[in-house]
Amino acid sequence: MIPNYYMYGDFFDFEGLIFKTGKRVTLEKHSPIKQFNEPADKFYYVRSGLVRAVVLHSDGNEKALYVAGSGCLLPQFSPHGMPKWEENLLMEAYTDVEAILLTRSELEELAGRNYPLMEKMLDVAVCLQHSLTAQMLSQMYDDGMVRVCQLLYFHIANRHIKHTHPVECVKISQQDIAMLTGLNRVNANKVLQQLKKEEAIDIQRKRIKILDVERIMEHCNGDVNMGEWWFFKIIQKS
Repeated sequence: MIPNYYMYGDFFDFEGLIFKTGKRVTLEKHSPIKQFNEPADKFYYVRSGLVRAVVLHSDGNEKALYVAGSGCLLPQFSPHGMPKWEENLLMEAYTDVEAILLTRSELEELAGRNYPLMEKMLDVAVCLQHSLTAQMLSQMYDDGMVRVCQLLYFHIANRHIKHTHPVECVKISQQDIAMLTGLNRVNANKVLQQLKKEEAIDIQRKRIKILDVERIMEHCNGDVNMGEWWFFKIIQKS
């Protein structure tokens, strides 16, 4: 298993249902979605834009966990309340965000009469726990090149497989690449410059342009699914 640094499209099938229940809102870049030590009483279905999730430590340091895009429901819902570690979670709009806002009671009622939605929320929560474990193991055993390429991989994979259009740019800053992968900015930049030298990417302001998907795949560890590998080869040729 490789860590999923980019969440996308998990709740596309429920957008119509959520839209009928919630309220449309627009969040400007850097707007808070969940504050530090704040209970999860409001939930946002992301229609467009990106949200960044960060864990804040008592010493003031922060660790970026993932970026979430369209089709995500944030924060993760649990019928038994938020786990203790998630109380330290901060979520903010990484770009301008169009979303649908639901209160906890609205979401609980909606999920209570729609078992597939409840099942999906529980499934996403479990997948997140697995991904965080994979992040920890990757940062213990994988080198910087592997970590950065796996981050880029998931940005590409989630959008190709769950949606219909190719991805040319990953909207993310070099600072957040460093934070997500557990690298310092100097080492993260060295990896990006090497990928640029290999003509796999082009580095732009707060975004990475993907030039060679196969080259990025080659740098990932052996847990990358080979079926997805060949899927991308077909996509590139189409």
